[in-house]
Amino acid sequence: MPENSVIEQRLLQGVTKGVTEWVVEGIASAPDNPYNTSMWQRWLRERKRAKKQVDAFSQIYLEKSFLQQTAQARRLIEAQAFVVENRAALISELATRVRSKVELKIDGLLMLRGDCQTSEALAQNAERLRFFSGFSGSYGWAIFDFRAKKKSVIASDSRYRLQLRAECDSSLFEFIEAPIKQIADIIASMFPSSSYIAYDPWQVSQKMFEEIQEGVQEDSQKGLSSRATNIKLVPIHSYRQRNNAQIESLWHKQPPPPISLLSLRKASETGETPSQRMLRISELLQNNQGGNAGDNVGGNANGNASKARNQSLLLTTSTACAWGLSLRASDVPFLPVALGFALLNFATKRQTPPRARFFTSARPALSSENLSHCEILSSSMLKSALLENAKQKRVLVIDKSSVASALVDTCRKAGIALRFIEEPTEILRRCKTMRERSNIRKAHLWDGIALVRFFAWLEQVATNNRRIDEYDAAQKLYAFRLQSGKLLDESFKTISASGANAAQIHYPTPREGAKTLQPGKPYLIDSGGQYKLGTTDITRTLIFGKGRGTAAFRQAYTAVLRGHIALATATFPEGTPASALDVLARRPLWQKGLDYPHATGHGVGFCLSVHEGNARIAQSGYREVLQVGMILSNEPGFYSPQNFGIRTENLMEVVAAHGVNSEKKRNLCFHTLSLAPIAYAPIMVEQMEVAERRWLDAYHARLRVAITPYLREAHERDFLKQATEPLELQ
Repeated sequence: MPENSVIEQRLLQGVTKGVTEWVVEGIASAPDNPYNTSMWQRWLRERKRAKKQVDAFSQIYLEKSFLQQTAQARRLIEAQAFVVENRAALISELATRVRSKVELKIDGLLMLRGDCQTSEALAQNAERLRFFSGFSGSYGWAIFDFRAKKKSVIASDSRYRLQLRAECDSSLFEFIEAPIKQIADIIASMFPSSSYIAYDPWQVSQKMFEEIQEGVQEDSQKGLSSRATNIKLVPIHSYRQRNNAQIESLWHKQPPPPISLLSLRKASETGETPSQRMLRISELLQNNQGGNAGDNVGGNANGNASKARNQSLLLTTSTACAWGLSLRASDVPFLPVALGFALLNFATKRQTPPRARFFTSARPALSSENLSHCEILSSSMLKSALLENAKQKRVLVIDKSSVASALVDTCRKAGIALRFIEEPTEILRRCKTMRERSNIRKAHLWDGIALVRFFAWLEQVATNNRRIDEYDAAQKLYAFRLQSGKLLDESFKTISASGANAAQIHYPTPREGAKTLQPGKPYLIDSGGQYKLGTTDITRTLIFGKGRGTAAFRQAYTAVLRGHIALATATFPEGTPASALDVLARRPLWQKGLDYPHATGHGVGFCLSVHEGNARIAQSGYREVLQVGMILSNEPGFYSPQNFGIRTENLMEVVAAHGVNSEKKRNLCFHTLSLAPIAYAPIMVEQMEVAERRWLDAYHARLRVAITPYLREAHERDFLKQATEPLELQ
């Protein structure tokens, strides 16, 4: 920062002071909207006065400083907000508060891990399941049983099998592995007939509500008596309405609502202007390719092009708004988005971009305040905008699987005509543009440089017999990523796990009590970065220091690697479902009687969600067809409780292969994007086929050529050379 930049210093002091007060003073009693406080009003006025005098360097510095201060605030909140001394008393008080809301006798409460935008990634003030149950995983739900001497139920999937038991009190909860689609069955098995179960309609999507409602009543309709029937779901607006604030007040140190600065994605980053992107959304909707018309409520909502132009699209997820409006922010940890809703009113002329309004508490950053393609409005103005559309006889187009049931109920009561479709941005963002794909490769290069430097440093630590624990190792990798000057944030909380801890698939690396890395023991690190030019996600398993590991570890490690290579080298015809390729990665493990309890791969966004869309390489349940431009992970693994965990993960891009098959279909294949050495020491070379060895040698040769020019330290270059030599020389 220039020494004499008084304005810059004043702005930075405003940001620092604001975030510090926000955390230290506001953590216990946060205002509804921090921008209404005099502190933030002063800061905004100061920023406006200084706008014309701040140069480009200062603009960038201000935004980065704000993000760094926000990260510091996040760490402070993490240490305070989720501490509960007596969880049994908390749940008892929760029952009292919920029952005080209605005249009915409420028997239980369904609580999902989610927010009003039904997101996987949450702002810290929306982590209610974590506060009330203690579970910090990224997927889960609970049914709190308010009847005397009854245990509640908490559920997640196989990734969190061990973590559930480690974080939650077994005297209060029963642990189950069940998908959300089984909620109705669990409720019916827990409660007697004619029970009343409360739920927050801002947490439950319209589709989920209909499925649960049907599920808890279907047996009575079918005349079955195998379980409880006629259970009623009772909406409790317990979290977001002012007149119900006493329930949320149980969370005494609830973090305040997030504050962030909006920035505009440039065409040089995405390959299209915001207007061009919104035109693509408009064309998809008008061509009736956004899904089935489905349920139409409150009016005639035919899907022909002329009537499509008298429709409004409501984007209800933070990722849909970020992609559709070409905006990014930092409301949510590890996900560069702003919380809010976007309303797109389509023009009468086909080639005219829709009128876009974004209802959010975020504000434009200095370097991107001229957001001419959309209006930035207060979140409180959404309802009036929807009513205005209703007066204009516009049909509101929404996605039933992502819109909160409370919002649907509000629209129906207001007489707004609804049309349910698959959300258009969900379809469009599956396949990245040519520019995005080019930029993603740059992001993986930056990420690969940081990873190589980290592994070289880790080798030095082991050689010098220095002590390092899991948390410190994760922080060191974060520091190397930051040194690139390109990092916005991590793409998720790094999983840094030594020895038996790696058997927890999503091990929550603790700040206090982290395990020291042991020489000769396995070490797994799963991490990723959010860069302006892409999102990364990569996992490596290695032996810390000298050694090759036990025979059982090496057997499993080699099988996992062979499965990874089998998927990476697959060629398949266009139109192949992603799930059809899952068996390729599992086959080498199955041959040894091994398996892993998670999907083999997931979709990844472009500077967005590290888990994106329905393109999952999994055993069942997903029929998404693979298309050119999709980005997916390739991450087979194996987990031995009390011993070790193994996972080898790269991101891949779906690309066109040479030629066509016998059915005249174009062939597709994968191009591996991630660039980091795969540890040689545990490999049982004799078990690998020649083609597998050649792939590994070619991969290492490619990353050595790509990364070596960017390594300044001799020991880093020496490490990379040794780590990427042909397999036969190891």
